[in-house]
Amino acid sequence: APIATRFHTYDIPCDSVSRAYIQAIHGHPAFKAWRDAAFKETLVIEQDEVDWPKVKRVPEAAV
Repeated sequence: APIATRFHTYDIPCDSVSRAYIQAIHGHPAFKAWRDAAFKETLVIEQDEVDWPKVKRVPEAAV
């Protein structure tokens, strides 16, 4: 489901068999329940956020 979701979210081109699989996943009741629950989730785990840990940027002059 995670890969099918990414293909769907980012509208990645794929063949008709793959597209049918993605549509089947998104239409499955268990997937719909999981997705709906995820949208209602309010817990934020800081360490899983994009900027954690803080990444030190390399100065442009060093690149």
